[in-house]
This record gives sequence, structure tokens and C-alpha cells, in this order.
Amino acid sequence: MSDERKLTPVERIFARLTTTYLADWTRKIGQTPIADMMTLWEHELSGFLQNRESMMAIGWALENLPERVPNVIEFKNLCRQAPSTQMPKLEVPKFDPEIARMAIESLRQSQPKAAP
Repeated sequence: MSDERKLTPVERIFARLTTTYLADWTRKIGQTPIADMMTLWEHELSGFLQNRESMMAIGWALENLPERVPNVIEFKNLCRQAPSTQMPKLEVPKFDPEIARMAIESLRQSQPKAAP
């Protein structure tokens, strides 16, 4: 049995930033306690942590990281740039019985006649 626990979204973000930026990330954090940093990031990113769909913006941001280490505001702005995951809703066409009658009649006329 594994003692590993599932990482929180912010822990996953920090792991990715650590591996991406290495020493630059460590210097950016400085002496700030990591728990305090995670609390701040969780608060700032709370709008993107609501559900799987909103978390897609975080995934997009992690795939489009800038060259230099982002702070939490820069990362949040990057999340906001993510393309929308919602499909635009098309209006349901109105049913016109006359058009339906003409379409059915057209189909009937294009059917080959059965031999007797």
C-alpha cells in the first residue's frame, strides 16, 4: 500500500514551477514559508479551482509559462488568457411545417417507383 497522498492543485502548480524554473523559483520564494506561499496562491487562484472545467485554465497556463518565473498575479493573468472551454450554443432552428412538407415531398419524388 502506498503512503502517497494526492497533491492539491496548488501543490501541483508549485511542483511544476519548481521543476521548470529550478533555482530561479527557489530564489523567487526566498525565505517565505512555503505554506504561506501556497495559502496566498490558493486564495488568488480560487476562481480557477472551483471545478474541472475552470481548472483547465491552470493547465493551459502551465503549458504556456513565460521564460521568467511568474509571481501569483502574473500566473493568474496567464490563467485568464486561456481559451474558453465552453462551446458556443447555437440557436435551435424554428420548425416550419411548410418547409418540412416540401422536404418530405421532395424525398418522395426522388424515390424510385416500385415495380408491380
